Amino acid sequence: MTLWHEELKQQLEQLPSGTRLQVHDIPSVPETCSSLIANNSDKYTQTRRLILIMAQSSGGTNAIVCGMEAIEYKTVRNDSTKWTVYISKVDTTGYPSAKNITAIMIRTYLSSFGPCRVHVFACAQPQYLFRDSAKYQEKKRKTLTDRALIGWWRSVFSHPDLWKNSQVKGWWSIPGIDDEREAIIATGNRQPVNSTASWQYGYPYDPKAKVNDVIPQFEDDTKARLSSGLC
Repeated sequence: MTLWHEELKQQLEQLPSGTRLQVHDIPSVPETCSSLIANNSDKYTQTRRLILIMAQSSGGTNAIVCGMEAIEYKTVRNDSTKWTVYISKVDTTGYPSAKNITAIMIRTYLSSFGPCRVHVFACAQPQYLFRDSAKYQEKKRKTLTDRALIGWWRSVFSHPDLWKNSQVKGWWSIPGIDDEREAIIATGNRQPVNSTASWQYGYPYDPKAKVNDVIPQFEDDTKARLSSGLC
């Protein structure tokens, strides 16, 4: 990957925050792991990554603004490197900051991979990464519902920077809702502003396929736990 955090620093410098922002990129040591799909023999190299954005006030006090935990899976197939990224947690602390910092962090990070598969299971919680952050009133005011969070993720992934390759496709769904129009209403009528984004409602799998043949099972993933119970 490229030094994406340098690009992120440049993006953050353009924000009218009035506060100096710092990027902390903390990857783990890569380790070998088994296949993400049960009935698949591919081997992966797994790297965990924690990304934090911190603000420094004029008085010199540092405070965390937001953060993200992702797991990167790398495999080599036919002399070609394939990336799968699972975004497991995204969280804010409630610290006052410029708008869209979290979205900028996510898309700048993903842009560094080039072609890859990205998986997100959107489930709203008061806090994920930062202990006691749910107590702050500023965060309480901005916390989204599950369905509104799905709409937010779709808008983040619809940014033109992530759709430069014409072969990119996006899939999204809400459990229990089969109709796309109904799903859009459920997310608060949040529509992507990028007309080049190609979204399809549903799943990118053959309806007759078996769970163990197509669905990746990530750590601490509700979908993976449900899939295991069905097999």
